[in-house]
Amino acid sequence: MATVSKTGFPDLPIDPLRGEAIDNRDLLGLDQHAAALAGFIEMCSMPMTIGIQGDWGSGKTSLMNLVRAKLGNGKALNVWFNTWQYAQFGNEEQLASSMLVNLMQKIKLQGKASKKVWHNASRFIRAVVQASELRKGGFTLQGQSLVDALEGRGEVDDAGLFEQMKADFAEVISDILLQGREKGSVERVVIYIDDLDRLAPSKAVELLEAVKNLIDVEGCVFVLAIDYDVVIRGLRQRKGYDTGEFRESEGKNFFDKIIQVPYRMPVERYTTHVFLQSHFERVYGELSPAASAFFEKSATELIQLSVGNNPRSLKRALNIHSLFSHLMRIGRDDVADAERLVTLVFACMQVSLPQMYSLLAKQDVPFRVLVTLGDPGIYGLLGQSDESDAFEHVATRLGDRLRRLQRHVDDDDDDEYGTGEIQALATDLRRFTAATDTGMHKRMQRLALVALQAVDLNGDGVYSPQEFEILRTALSVTSSTSVEAESSKDVEASPARGRRNVGFKELAETMSSFAERPDLVFWDPVAEEFDQDIRRTPDYDNEISRLRVIVDGVSVPLKEETLRVLQMLEERGFRELTTREHSQRINPSSYWVVDGDDEERTVAMLRDEWKSSTNGPDTRSDSGRARYDARVLQYLRSRGGEFVPAREVQEHVGGNKPQVRRALNRLIESGEATYTGRARGTRYACT
Repeated sequence: MATVSKTGFPDLPIDPLRGEAIDNRDLLGLDQHAAALAGFIEMCSMPMTIGIQGDWGSGKTSLMNLVRAKLGNGKALNVWFNTWQYAQFGNEEQLASSMLVNLMQKIKLQGKASKKVWHNASRFIRAVVQASELRKGGFTLQGQSLVDALEGRGEVDDAGLFEQMKADFAEVISDILLQGREKGSVERVVIYIDDLDRLAPSKAVELLEAVKNLIDVEGCVFVLAIDYDVVIRGLRQRKGYDTGEFRESEGKNFFDKIIQVPYRMPVERYTTHVFLQSHFERVYGELSPAASAFFEKSATELIQLSVGNNPRSLKRALNIHSLFSHLMRIGRDDVADAERLVTLVFACMQVSLPQMYSLLAKQDVPFRVLVTLGDPGIYGLLGQSDESDAFEHVATRLGDRLRRLQRHVDDDDDDEYGTGEIQALATDLRRFTAATDTGMHKRMQRLALVALQAVDLNGDGVYSPQEFEILRTALSVTSSTSVEAESSKDVEASPARGRRNVGFKELAETMSSFAERPDLVFWDPVAEEFDQDIRRTPDYDNEISRLRVIVDGVSVPLKEETLRVLQMLEERGFRELTTREHSQRINPSSYWVVDGDDEERTVAMLRDEWKSSTNGPDTRSDSGRARYDARVLQYLRSRGGEFVPAREVQEHVGGNKPQVRRALNRLIESGEATYTGRARGTRYACT
């Protein structure tokens, strides 16, 4: 039977003893660190306590499993206790006593102890139960009746009880090691206590306090998975300190008394790029040259900027991408490398920066926003007021950059990057990042550049319509797993940029000025005069949403023909080209008027009318906002001072929810409107 390649990574640690049913490959390079630790444990003096430190999900359990497998059951007796398993089943209050009892039972069974040891072990367990009743170390297990039945005794001195527990524990360990040495095998007992940092910090400290009475028993090596920060928080909770009252040195002293060898998880040395590439190969097969180049250049940076070196976060991102790999195949035979790569970037972005992903996913022109987020200029505007001239400077510079990045784009539209768009994007960014958070800004900027590298099919730094479509498709696919997707519906967002492009065929079908399919007449905005000798016939039959004209029987972009006409006028000495015309930064629809139009409007003017009727109010410019504000104010006045919800205003004046609310806020700031209530109960009226 053929082997089916599996995708996805279960959230399980590496465990060589578990068998082959679960993927146990060490893709992070932990094995060499486990070998070093195992070698130390085999040779170290005893007693010894090793603290495996690292954030939750950083691989502490995997490392301990690898150490246990390397030590084997030859020269070491390995005893494992998982604190989280006990806490899950409602035993958190009895956790400390449960751990001590369970440890002794495992040592007793795994060590194949003698009758003497069985006696000492049983007495140890009974002592733990009595100590629980005495509530030492915060124990709460009610076990006095059991102790009385077993021992037939009443009150016992507290200190004497604990001394007896420690002596019994030491006697059990000593007897097991004596038998082991006689057989030439077991030389030490290695006790692993896992998942301490998954408990409430105060409970984790309680367990450490219970263990610290046993850690100095000869022949024992304790390996504890615990993070230093958890200990600090636990001590604060246990002792009831406020943050200001707690001294860091007190926590360090507690930690140092228990841990002789602190070992921090080597997350900086993780070969996460190998993990990432292995996942990609398992899902899609052998890497193409383009994919190989991306992984070589950007894989490490992608991980550092998004999920970091935390294995649990990385697995989550890769599992999400595994789902994307199936969604992308719906209705298609083939998926481009760029789409596979950019969905991988978006999966990492969803896990680490969901707000950034949501911002992109809500855009009608995501490429434009991605380029903007990859530019440091946008982040410098977050501390500026919307009236600052800096917005216009950034918009102009980004407009120039966008033109350089785009290939084969018939920019018959006004291709200038509007100041209003930059202001709207800055408003969105302020919702989840502060103007002073330069670390977050750099992270988002670099992550946007990585996403652009993934989209760039041939790596030439110039983007084609095919690559724009790949980006839009990738966002459509990845939106199915976005955590922000549902919640973002109730969050105000900047007005989405509506449709920008239209062809003459659609204009003829929707606007009376084009209904008779008129010709175009050249209009020189510099000389401010018409040239009736320069006429062109629009391509009314082309389905493409771009303005094109027929020249010598061939359909050509309006911009291409406009530049050719301007060049001809200069060559014939009629006039010189302006700086913008020389750089080809023109809006070609401003150079042509519709023949027979009574108002002699340019194509640009008529296209703007089409956009307004199609997309609703345009509030990207100061004049557009002023017109829209006037409509909102007119409606409020028509209600005679009655307070009305924003939804009602929107129903009567048009626009989307963010446009309405921003208009109302501007009117409130200018003193022309007021409000009452809060949140969903807010109502507005004219003053």
